[in-house]
Amino acid sequence: MRDFLRGCVMSVLDGNAIEIEITHTGNKNRGTYNGIETIHITEIKPFLLLKKNGYRWKPFLEKMLLGKEVSCLVNSHTPGGEIEADVYLL
Repeated sequence: MRDFLRGCVMSVLDGNAIEIEITHTGNKNRGTYNGIETIHITEIKPFLLLKKNGYRWKPFLEKMLLGKEVSCLVNSHTPGGEIEADVYLL
């Protein structure tokens, strides 16, 4: 089963990465995440946030996500410790 994270978007780093302040996690993974985590976006929903000309656009993501609550379903952790997740705007 995939890890679950929920929190507020603190910053948009680029068109593929956000920082969230974690407020909730799945029961089995509470101790494995810091208070603020960088999430590398593998998919984002709703689809209207997906892409502009084939790329996610940082200024648009800032306008739509900054300060908003999101839910993240973790796909993987890279060898460098980065979190890759599907992101859902709540």
